[in-house]
Amino acid sequence: MQKQAFSVKFNFSHNGTTVEDPENFADLEAFGNNNYSKELSDLGVLSTILLKIQKLMIRKLF
Repeated sequence: MQKQAFSVKFNFSHNGTTVEDPENFADLEAFGNNNYSKELSDLGVLSTILLKIQKLMIRKLF
């Protein structure tokens, strides 16, 4: 069986960067409104998506 791997690049939704400018703090208001709860929520969404991808990959193998 061939092993498959993938990588994930992730930015928190209120980290101050934008899609257009991911290297700089272009959205200082969003950064100022960031908090631990928002980051936990972002991680929860990411975890849910990654688990769904993992299940789809396993089904595809078998």
